Amino acid sequence: MSHANIIAIIWTIGIGVGAIIAGYLLTNERTKEWSEKKITLVSVLLSFLLVALIISFLRRG
Repeated sequence: MSHANIIAIIWTIGIGVGAIIAGYLLTNERTKEWSEKKITLVSVLLSFLLVALIISFLRRG
């Protein structure tokens, strides 16, 4: 698999996970009162963290 394909797959996973996290935060009772900006920020940070973890595991191997 080429380097470009790996990057595309990792970013697609990150975007998908970010969307899932945002959807969860929008419907969760504890975070219903949060602003959309805060929910977006939290979901983006968590998805970037996931992408960084995936990249660090791939670099080890």
